[in-house]
Amino acid sequence: LLIKQAAGASFAITQLFWDADVYTSFLERARRAGVTLPVVPGIMPATDPGRLRRVGALTGVEAPQRLLDEAERAEFGAAFGARLVRGVIDAGAPGVHLYTFNKSRPVLDILDLMGITSGTKENH
Repeated sequence: LLIKQAAGASFAITQLFWDADVYTSFLERARRAGVTLPVVPGIMPATDPGRLRRVGALTGVEAPQRLLDEAERAEFGAAFGARLVRGVIDAGAPGVHLYTFNKSRPVLDILDLMGITSGTKENH
């Protein structure tokens, strides 16, 4: 990240994670290393256990079993995502990047729970 900053990067987006403490810990280490650019947390809505497993296999970031067990309930996935977004924002994140994987509904559900969208289908 420090090399990317030196090459002119103006911000960075993290890979996905499942706990706000992972983001804050990473950010603390990056700051100690001299990274000063904004680091935006990358968050994936947890609504599809199959997708969670595939992304885990690709990235090495395995979803916790409790998340896999509950992920099929859309309201759980949106609530989990909203808590994670709130956790990183409360920790000082400059914003968030929500990975959609071409599925807007889970992201819109998170935004609805956070009061960011109107919740009406016409606006989606």
